[in-house]
Amino acid sequence: MISIIPKDETIVIDGEGVTDNEKMRVSKMFDSDIHAIQFDPKNNIGEIEFVKTPFPGSEPDRLNKRITSEDLELEEAISLHRIIIKEVEAKELDNE
Repeated sequence: MISIIPKDETIVIDGEGVTDNEKMRVSKMFDSDIHAIQFDPKNNIGEIEFVKTPFPGSEPDRLNKRITSEDLELEEAISLHRIIIKEVEAKELDNE
């Protein structure tokens, strides 16, 4: 399972989460109106959750959208997840 929360700079893959608060790379990968992406690669199905509007009546909320791998390229996010893990591991070694 892949979960991405751009505003929080978080990517979770198979229960292993990473956060990229220093470089802010996750939020740059997705439109600002995306709250979260949930994707199950095993079944090739997921959902984009959009940001809710802050004021009732200001504009209609966008409905969540069902997606497949053809709708959204997640390879960049998966690669970034690996990179952040390596960066965190390197920092931990430096701090020992």
